[in-house]
Amino acid sequence: MAHRKVVEAVDRSLRQNDRSMGGITVLFCGDFRQTLPVIPQGTRADEVGACLKSSYLRRDIQSVLLTINMRVRTGNNPDDRQFSDKLLKIGEGTYPQLHQGKLILTPELCCIVQSQPHLISSVT
Repeated sequence: MAHRKVVEAVDRSLRQNDRSMGGITVLFCGDFRQTLPVIPQGTRADEVGACLKSSYLRRDIQSVLLTINMRVRTGNNPDDRQFSDKLLKIGEGTYPQLHQGKLILTPELCCIVQSQPHLISSVT
């Protein structure tokens, strides 16, 4: 995720007649449920403050939620589909193993790896 100040700098460069981004349609891609901007030696509040959701531009951004993982949909591996469904449920807060907003890790959510070569063969 880009630091919000980067996006705000682009906005200031393009801004005309008080129109965000100079009236140009800009497409931002990302998942706010994943990684926040990294702030070296920063606190969680610093990371949240650096996020695009904390920008003055947020009021002008229209969010479009994509909920179908096309890579999984076109493949034939049922394990990939199950994993994708679990990730969506976790992100939506509807996964049954959530307790007080925290995920309870169960064995089927974990990848047990015996060695570095086993890890490499598991993810390739």
